[in-house]
Amino acid sequence: MFSKPLSLLLVTGLALLSSACGDYLRGKSTPKEAEIVKLNTQEMACLSHVPEMLTEYFEDKGNPEKTKAIFSCLKTGVESFGKYTRGKDQNFYTSEELRHYFNRYLLKDNQMSPELTKSLLKIKQVFLGGDAENLTRKELESMGSFFDLLQESALAMAGTFKLTTFNQQDHKVTYQEIVSAHEKYNQVASVLLAKSYVHKVQYSFSDFKTLIQELSHFLKKDSSTLQQVNKWLPFAESLKSAFLGENTYWSTIRQWQTAARWVINAYFLANKYYYLVKDQPLNSPQEWTLMVKLGQNIFDLIEQSPEMIQQQVILSQHIDRLIDELFNLDLFKTEITAEIWKNSYRKFLFHFIEGRGRNTGEATQVRGLERKHLDVFWVEYKVWAISQSFINQLFKDKDEFTIKTVRDHLSSIKLKDLLDEFAIKGLERQPVIESWSDWTRILFQEPLTLWTPDSKVYLGPNARVKAIGFTGMNWMNVMRSWTRLILRGYGDHQSTNLFKNRMLEIRMVQFEEDFREFGRALGLLDPRQPSPAVRTFNEGNLFTFSGNGDGYLTATEIYELLSLMISGGRRIVDIVHQEAVEARCAVAQTDIFNKQYLLEPCVFSLLEKNYPKFFDNMPNLVRFFKGLNTEGRRNQFSALFQVSKIPQHIPGFIEYVEIRTAVSIAQYIESLMVVFDQDQNQVLSEREAVRVFHQRLKGFFEKNVQLNSTVKDLVLEDAFLYLLHEGKKPGISDLARFKLRRLRGNLPEVGRGQLLAVLKELSGKSE
Repeated sequence: MFSKPLSLLLVTGLALLSSACGDYLRGKSTPKEAEIVKLNTQEMACLSHVPEMLTEYFEDKGNPEKTKAIFSCLKTGVESFGKYTRGKDQNFYTSEELRHYFNRYLLKDNQMSPELTKSLLKIKQVFLGGDAENLTRKELESMGSFFDLLQESALAMAGTFKLTTFNQQDHKVTYQEIVSAHEKYNQVASVLLAKSYVHKVQYSFSDFKTLIQELSHFLKKDSSTLQQVNKWLPFAESLKSAFLGENTYWSTIRQWQTAARWVINAYFLANKYYYLVKDQPLNSPQEWTLMVKLGQNIFDLIEQSPEMIQQQVILSQHIDRLIDELFNLDLFKTEITAEIWKNSYRKFLFHFIEGRGRNTGEATQVRGLERKHLDVFWVEYKVWAISQSFINQLFKDKDEFTIKTVRDHLSSIKLKDLLDEFAIKGLERQPVIESWSDWTRILFQEPLTLWTPDSKVYLGPNARVKAIGFTGMNWMNVMRSWTRLILRGYGDHQSTNLFKNRMLEIRMVQFEEDFREFGRALGLLDPRQPSPAVRTFNEGNLFTFSGNGDGYLTATEIYELLSLMISGGRRIVDIVHQEAVEARCAVAQTDIFNKQYLLEPCVFSLLEKNYPKFFDNMPNLVRFFKGLNTEGRRNQFSALFQVSKIPQHIPGFIEYVEIRTAVSIAQYIESLMVVFDQDQNQVLSEREAVRVFHQRLKGFFEKNVQLNSTVKDLVLEDAFLYLLHEGKKPGISDLARFKLRRLRGNLPEVGRGQLLAVLKELSGKSE
């Protein structure tokens, strides 16, 4: 089975085969004078240069004249060989006779091994018939016309080998170059297979692998192209096993052509990824239009693979092997090990795709990627792609728009046109139509989850008149897709419309447990925290724009929570830590995330100096800090990090995870201010504070404030307001005095500092 460029195999194999043409002298005894083979050295001399000429061809250093010269020499050599030599049996040459003849009379530094000779005879069998042990005179006579066919193929593919073996580094490869090479390979494979006997021969991938390995030894270090092909062989073999089957023999030429076309399509899809996507920033509509197209190609490729068609599944054992070989190639820089990937994709299929997050069962039961999984993937891909297409079109000629303009464009879209563009029909239509309504609601949500150009969530007033760029819209679309998958796996499944489902705290805990290993490898979860899922659930339920403290996470709350986690928990924290390292705040010792510890005073000085840049997505927080003097700002930073301390905190130092928590808390407080500071005066009135309590914090407050149960319901609101104003939990006498003060209307407005003090007290981290 072929799984590297088909032409490389055929041209190389048959070119060398033409030189491998018989050895009357077997090297075991001295022949009689009458039996000595007489050679016309003028006719045969050029064959000794074939390895060098082939190396030039595969390195794209040849030209049409040189390529034609190769085949002219081969044809002459074959004719001369047939004219002047014979084997022990005059009707055919054995593989040993061919090898000895070649190595003794024609080749210099490059010597053919017995394995290479047999591999070439196997190729001969595929294209000229006969058996794989001998070369008959009749087959020898037919080689001339076959070399003409090979010459046409070689000329068609000339100049493509650096590209197809991932060695084209001397210029930027274009999409059209790859498409052009792709068409040539499909055409050549179709023609060569049509002229072959491959359907009558059991030619396997192991035969092909042996040929490439032996050719590499034969050409020694002369061909980096073949070395590169040899490097990719194990991955190619695992790809073949997964998608074409372990033992694949087809009985018709059409079946072979279909299989060869699939292999070539897969190979050139890898080419497109390698040259057009792998090292690109992916920040333009053109690049993402290509991503949408490549995504469709991937689904088509999997769907049309012989294994998926025949078995309805790509088995886990083959996927595992693919992952192992990808890691052996060292293509990806990641902290996630191959074993974690193998465990995680099973859980992903079991929970997110099969929707079994709330059921009992083990993800190890997953057989592999089944057709039913592919159908779900297809729908979710189209949900993402249809919105991405809208985004790509919107931003193709302009870098940013106000949300009002985006909403106007969205309202003018004819959904039917998008459905037709992505060929969405049948059972796919309803979920895609529902998802488009969800996408519309996200864009019309108030307050809006707006992304800034540097991938932070905007937490300030008048979001609807702010500009949003292409990257920000992409984040919105990605977060929507992740929300759908989470609810598919861990929602309550009360509705077929995923965005109408909700998530209980116990499901968030299960989600964290299922993917704990993966989250820790990504640096998203601290292995020292016993139950981060509970805290994360509370943050989504209390501190997102849509949070309401009701004990469930809705789709919108999950969407907003994910957005805030990426904004603060990945983007801002990375900026702060990196600048702290550059400002020489770091020491050599590293924390559990392999991030350097930072000196606390140095970090506070850095924040005091650069807070407008770090927190530019929170303009009112920046304004608040500007209103304080240097000491006041440092006190605020100190209070923020006091709440953010982990149990393993080292005095005088700040860990990466503590910065992440501090930034997240700052974002959550801003989210509350955006929602509840209705007059936008940067403080909360008593009425606004009471709304915060009843709409967000009442349930959480009940769990964390110890009061006599008989009076708890009567004074709980006052207890919250007391804590908000005084910064500590009240006793009974404190509440009585505070109640009188409140009745007199003497409660001042409160701001961010007081909200932080509440969180500080309730977290048990007050000094």
